[in-house]
Amino acid sequence: MALKGMSRHVIGKLYEEGVSGGTALVGLLLVAINLRPALTSVSPVLKNIAEGLSLSPAALGVLTTLPVVCLGLAAPLAPKLSRRIGPERTIFIILILLAVTLLARPVTGTLGLFVFTALAGACIGIMNVLLPGIVKRDFPARVSLMTGLYTVALNLGASLAAGATEPLRQAFGNQWQPSLAFWLVPAVIAALV
Repeated sequence: MALKGMSRHVIGKLYEEGVSGGTALVGLLLVAINLRPALTSVSPVLKNIAEGLSLSPAALGVLTTLPVVCLGLAAPLAPKLSRRIGPERTIFIILILLAVTLLARPVTGTLGLFVFTALAGACIGIMNVLLPGIVKRDFPARVSLMTGLYTVALNLGASLAAGATEPLRQAFGNQWQPSLAFWLVPAVIAALV
């Protein structure tokens, strides 16, 4: 009962923000969903990747660490890109780049897997920096609520990728490549909105 009342309250507050606020919220949540699948989709199929590409345990360690390192290294680019072309345009371009990296990552061999995994981490790092600023700008009276909602979306994306990648691999004829490439779909959807 309390959750029902709380959800009505949240929806009512969002409705007060108007249609543009609702559109901004949907866009924000769709971007947030994309902030972890590139990272969390790898672990469920790590054994299959190792077997398919004959990767050593050390190489697998690099593969799982690389995007996190690049996430941090790319973060300083976000303010520069945002000032130069605007935060929305930056996020749009980065979402397209993320989709391309997620498509190319599993089908370009060992080197491509590492290069595009690094690029995916960099894309996420840039968007991670831009989203809080957009929340503060577009929802100044609702920063805490919006931050909470996009954090839920971020965690939802992470959980979905971690939980669905292995069933996707099985559905795709036990092939790990399409199960990893599948995570470009949310990025494309977010870019289109």
